[in-house]
Amino acid sequence: MTDYGSGIYPGPTTSAIQDIGWTYQTLQWGWLGDSISYRCASRLRTAFGDMGALSFAVRAHSGQNWQGSMNWLDSLTYLPDKLVVALGSNDVQNPYGVQAQIDRLKAICGPGVELFAVDTYVNRPTYPNHDLRNSGQVNQVIHENFAPDHIIGWVSALTAAVGRGVSISNYIDTGGVHPWDGEGAGHGDGCDFFVANAVNYLQSFV
Repeated sequence: MTDYGSGIYPGPTTSAIQDIGWTYQTLQWGWLGDSISYRCASRLRTAFGDMGALSFAVRAHSGQNWQGSMNWLDSLTYLPDKLVVALGSNDVQNPYGVQAQIDRLKAICGPGVELFAVDTYVNRPTYPNHDLRNSGQVNQVIHENFAPDHIIGWVSALTAAVGRGVSISNYIDTGGVHPWDGEGAGHGDGCDFFVANAVNYLQSFV
């Protein structure tokens, strides 16, 4: 197994959320993510409801990478009309494997599913330079494979915050990956920021 400088992929944890809506043929919006989405799931549900989504379901598996998530997606009987894929933070260990999984995503969904992607920010203290470099590699593949107006810029939102004089650590916890979810005294609510950034972008597609 090749180490690209961000350690070896440890595999998914047992922490997972899978809403019942994935079993419905009439699901309008699906959100497929990892531990970032797991942490922010309740905020996502509320925000999509407020946005006017007729139906919404989240599937968030902590530690899951693109490959594992595509395996799960391929097992579904029904697919949503619109699918947001918020993956990649567990692919920095092997950023070169993402292209094949995006190809699988498109094959699984076909032309009947409108696809959106959230780009990736990982900057763990243990692997600061490598994580940022490998996140950039993951994001390059995302930007090459999704329509420009169907990419939700998590990195650009964080960069814009820095441009306003706000430290990234105001939104991302000390682990360098996950948004604060309101428990970090003296920090902004990273989950609110993450979700608002996504919903503000997607509301024109409802």
